Amino acid sequence: MDRTAHLLCADLAPGFSVLNIGFGLGIVDTYFQSYRPGRHVIVEPHPDALAYLRQKGWADREGVEIVEKRWEEALLDPDLGSFDVVYFDTYSQDYKDLKKFFDEVPALLNGPNAR
Repeated sequence: MDRTAHLLCADLAPGFSVLNIGFGLGIVDTYFQSYRPGRHVIVEPHPDALAYLRQKGWADREGVEIVEKRWEEALLDPDLGSFDVVYFDTYSQDYKDLKKFFDEVPALLNGPNAR
């Protein structure tokens, strides 16, 4: 995950925006934070993961926004905005669910250099 964050963020100026769908243990989010994003949105619906991220202080970090919804619902919110980096480690029932996610990704990217 360190390498992934490096490949996604190393050439971006501090203040970029990142969307992570699926917090888990927050490992990749920790790596993202080392690149100093200005906006770091985490979509996570699971109560245990939400309790863990609060326990670890993620909800209190500057620039971090927690969206307590399933990705299927979060991506429908026009206020979610667009991002320089979109990362996902999300749960899906089958390929059709992932296809729905990938169909939404272009609208999440904020420009030709977003990834």
